[in-house]
Order: sequence, then structure tokens, then C-alpha cells
Amino acid sequence: MRRRLAILICSAIGCAFASICATRSVAQEATGSLEFTAYVSPSAAKPEPVREFTFYVLTKSFEDIKREIEEKSGAPDRQKFIADLKLSPELKEWIKAHDVMDLTLPGLDKQLTADDILHVPEFLYAY
Repeated sequence: MRRRLAILICSAIGCAFASICATRSVAQEATGSLEFTAYVSPSAAKPEPVREFTFYVLTKSFEDIKREIEEKSGAPDRQKFIADLKLSPELKEWIKAHDVMDLTLPGLDKQLTADDILHVPEFLYAY
């Protein structure tokens, strides 16, 4: 009985040693790899692995990439952008005068006056 147990333990150790040696040789032959593991957790819930999510590895800083794009295509012209919008002329003038590009900002209601609401069709319609 002891002899069978000793043979079983020796064979288990031998298999473990062989698998470790094989793993090391495979890992040393690989050219390189990077493995990401991401977990998300909704509020008061169990974290779960993220699936089908793309990770991007940047070779430069984000500021360098942004500067490079601006050099190639240049910053967009604000006046041309506003002119190309499909809005009423009154709203275009209001945007230019108030220097507001996002009409969904939380503080927009504080910038509006009664005259603005009456004279800009989009504001009057929304009111």
C-alpha cells in the first residue's frame, strides 16, 4: 500500500515537473503578449468580466496625437460651422452673440432672457 502511494506521488511530481518545464520553454519562445482583464460592477452588484470591449494601446501621448491631427487638418472654423447648421438665422445669431455651442448645458436657462425666448423660434417652440 505504501509502495503504491509512493509511486503515485512520484509520478504526480514528475508530471508536474514536466508540465512546468514545457510551459517555461513555450513562454520563452513567444515573441511577447499582453493580457488585459477588466471587470465592471454596477452599483451594489457583483463584478463581472467585460466581454467584447476594445482596448487601444497608444504609442504616443494623447496630447501629441491631438496636436498632430490639428497640424494635418487644422482646427475647424467656428463661424463656418455655425453657418452650416440647419437652424434659424435668429438662433445662429444668438449662438454667435452668447458664445454657446451646446444647447443642452445645465446653465443655459440662466443665459436666456424673455426677449430671447420670444425672438428665437426654437426657444419659443421649446417653451
